Amino acid sequence: MDDAAYPLARWACLVARARGVPVHVFPHHRPPPRVPAGSWLVTDGWCQGCGRPAPLGRLVALAAGTGGRVLVDDSLAFGVLGARRPGTGPFGDGTGTVRRLGLGHDGVVWLASLAKAHGTPVTVITGDRGTIAEVARRGGHRTHSSPPSQADLTAGLDSLARAPELDLRRRRLYRLTLRLRDGFRDAGLEPQGPPFPIVASRLDTAAEAHGILAALARDGFRALIQVPRCRPGYLLAVVVRADHRAAEVEGLVHSLRRAAVGRRAA
Repeated sequence: MDDAAYPLARWACLVARARGVPVHVFPHHRPPPRVPAGSWLVTDGWCQGCGRPAPLGRLVALAAGTGGRVLVDDSLAFGVLGARRPGTGPFGDGTGTVRRLGLGHDGVVWLASLAKAHGTPVTVITGDRGTIAEVARRGGHRTHSSPPSQADLTAGLDSLARAPELDLRRRRLYRLTLRLRDGFRDAGLEPQGPPFPIVASRLDTAAEAHGILAALARDGFRALIQVPRCRPGYLLAVVVRADHRAAEVEGLVHSLRRAAVGRRAA
């Protein structure tokens, strides 16, 4: 398991360990050169802590050599990032990190929530027939959660069916993301990683992060302070949506400049 995997994946691994399954943790995005036969490698598709995709190509090759699988939680990237094909925008077709990296889904057990990009509380899991049949039979989902309502299913399916509209939204989202990243830079806050609609910059101290957060709040803007598992320091993060107006992003950019005036001067 990747050391910085999302807590839900970590809890699942802890349950497996309690049942006698050997669980080993490898450093973030640095899998070992060899793993035992039949190993399952657990990772997030996209890491918000460092703004990078997991090295899925290496993980898939490593697992394939042992007859194992790679379990990918792709909830952050699904609906936003995807394969870059003719006719799609810079974010791609929204199919997730695996396709974004030019890989297929062979040897991958892939799961993602539609609650982020598609706005409906439904989770999807894909994989080989044997794994999916085992999840359906013994996964515990009927014990630990309620089935999705008809309204939720309809909303999710309707969103997924709107491919041309979703591509236009991703294109707009990409433009807003680039503008916000430029605004971060203008304020002396270097955005991490490649473009992604959670724009974040690393700060050394909690006091500095809270100071900027409070200044933004006084101007009516909400931001996040994150403490990543994969690197030291704090992240000041802002989430941008496709339905944000350009004027709203400009207002946030001006507020950032005022809030981080000391950093810009430095």
